[in-house]
Amino acid sequence: ITGQDAGNESADQQEDSASDHFASAVHSDAARSSENASSETAKSTTEQAEKDNSGENEAQPIGETSFTTYEPVKIKSKYYEDAGKTAHTTTYPYREVGNDYFADAAFIGDSRMLGLHDYAGWQDSADFFCDNGFSVYKWAKDGEAVDQKNGKKVNLQKALSERKYGKIYLMVGMNDLGYGTTDLYTANMKKMLTMLRTVQPDAIICLMGNLHMAESKSDMTSVYNNISLNAKNVAMAMLADGVTTFYLDANPEFTDEKGFLKSELTFDGFHLYAKGYKQWADFIKKHGIMKQK
Repeated sequence: ITGQDAGNESADQQEDSASDHFASAVHSDAARSSENASSETAKSTTEQAEKDNSGENEAQPIGETSFTTYEPVKIKSKYYEDAGKTAHTTTYPYREVGNDYFADAAFIGDSRMLGLHDYAGWQDSADFFCDNGFSVYKWAKDGEAVDQKNGKKVNLQKALSERKYGKIYLMVGMNDLGYGTTDLYTANMKKMLTMLRTVQPDAIICLMGNLHMAESKSDMTSVYNNISLNAKNVAMAMLADGVTTFYLDANPEFTDEKGFLKSELTFDGFHLYAKGYKQWADFIKKHGIMKQK
C-alpha cells in the first residue's frame, strides 16, 4: 500500500454510520434475493453484443453485471463519493476449471496479485505482471510493471505483445485510492483496457474486484476506506460487457457481515494469509470462461 498524494479527507458521517449503509449491500446473494433490493444491470453495448442480441451468434451467451443500490452517505472529499451501489460478479455460465486453464493467462495487479502468484500454483504456466505499489495511475504515466519471471520492470504493452494470451486477469485500485478522483481512475482503466485490446484482441479480460480491507484499516477520515474502494470497484464493474470483459468479485468469500475483510484471514488488514490466496485461486477456478467457436 503506497502513501497518498491526496492527503487526509474527513467525512460528514461517522464511520459506523457509513458502514451500516454500505454493509447492507455487500453480500450479493442476500441482497439480490431481497424484495426491496433495487438492482441495475449493465448490459453489453459492444458491436459483438449487438450481433448476439440480433441472433447472428445465438450460441454465444452474454453476461450481465448487476448492481445493488443503497442510500449513500455524504462524503466530504473532492477525491471520491459513496457510489450508492455495490457490483456483483457478472452472471454467466461459468465452468470450473483446472490449473492447466491458466497456461495462457496473464495476471496484472498489485501486492495482493503478487500473493496470488506466490500461492496459487500457477507460477510456471501463467505470466504475472505485478508488484508492491502497482496502480493504474502510475501505469498511465510510465507504462511499466514488474515481470515476476525475472523481477524486472518492463514496458507492459511490449511484454504482453510477445505471446498470445487467452485470458487476462486485472485487479488494480487499492493503490489508486491516494491518487486523484474516481473519474481519473475510470479514465486510466479505460486506457488500460484499450491497450489490452490492442495487443490481445482475442483475450477474455476478467476485471477482479479489489478485496476489501479489514475494519482496523478502513479509515473514514482518509481516502483509505472501503467506501472509497467500493467506488473504484463499481467504476471497474461498469466496464464489463459480458462478452469479452467480465467482472469477478470475490469479496463475499472474504468479508464479514459489515463488508470488512475478516480479521482471521489477514495479517495486516490488507493482505491474505497463504490459505486465503489458495481460497481466492479456487474462486477464480470456479469462474472459467469458454469462448464459443
